[in-house]
Amino acid sequence: MLIGDAAHTATPQLAMGAGIAIEEAVVLGDVLGSDADVDGVDGALARFMRRRYERCRMVVENSLQLG
Repeated sequence: MLIGDAAHTATPQLAMGAGIAIEEAVVLGDVLGSDADVDGVDGALARFMRRRYERCRMVVENSLQLG
């Protein structure tokens, strides 16, 4: 499982690298801690992707535009 800059880098101008990694750590902890026993780790990771996709897409697209 990759999160933060390891999964999607941002330009330094956005100052989002550490922030997005912290956001993802919190969300990952939430999905693994709350419902992982209901539908397993695979289900929790799928929920993580659904929760994070749009936010990360926005950061990556903005980085590409700035770059």
